[in-house]
Amino acid sequence: MATGPDPIIGERSSLSVMAEGNPVAPSVLIVDDEEDLSWILARVAEKAGWSVRRANSGDAALRLLDPSCSSPAGHQSLGFEPFLAFVDLMLPDFDGWELVRRLRSLCPDLRFVVVSGLLDADAPRVRRAVKSGEVAGFLAKPFPLEDFRDWLNRNADRRVCSPASTEP
Repeated sequence: MATGPDPIIGERSSLSVMAEGNPVAPSVLIVDDEEDLSWILARVAEKAGWSVRRANSGDAALRLLDPSCSSPAGHQSLGFEPFLAFVDLMLPDFDGWELVRRLRSLCPDLRFVVVSGLLDADAPRVRRAVKSGEVAGFLAKPFPLEDFRDWLNRNADRRVCSPASTEP
């Protein structure tokens, strides 16, 4: 029986201890309708010490972040507050750019990395969004897991999302 790091997911980072019950562990939202990919990304993030939530649709992502949203079964959202989100641009129920806009309205400090198998980093819309700061970056599918880990590592020191103010 082999021991050591998982060949796909990698080694646990020094942040791993934080994710195991520490409320200040960095948190990430992964929004992608490709279940296998989102599962792998979640495992990689957890191994790196991140608290992770996954959503397979835009609606599910909004329910995770918005405490005023209820699921179809009437369950209240937990008001998850990530500070990094990986958002697929082609979801079954949402245009990814619109989802980024809606999620930002709930969590203004949330950093976004958009993901697509149809666009590349040179696409005009992607270049404009990165240049303007609308999104922090872009990953073209399929991407090396090391690129995903790099985004996590660069953002590991961020701790909280500042929810949108409810003051008039």
